[in-house]
Amino acid sequence: MARAQLGTLSQFKVTGGTVSTYFSTLRRAGLITEQNGLIGLTDEGQAAAGVSAVAPASTAELLEQWRARSRPARAPCSICSSTSTRTR
Repeated sequence: MARAQLGTLSQFKVTGGTVSTYFSTLRRAGLITEQNGLIGLTDEGQAAAGVSAVAPASTAELLEQWRARSRPARAPCSICSSTSTRTR
């Protein structure tokens, strides 16, 4: 997974010092690897996190994983404009 994706999921700014500190700590502990800009869990990292490397079974499952971790979106403009009481 790319750093930007991890930032979205964790809701941390990936360019900040906090994330760099966390990555360094996890890398030194042998829990993550980073190659070609992608970060992954080692076997030890998966065990420590209590997760497996099973990919989502469908696009819907993948989207649900992202939605569950995303900040609520603002109402789309089409909804805002349809509820407007403004008249010409």
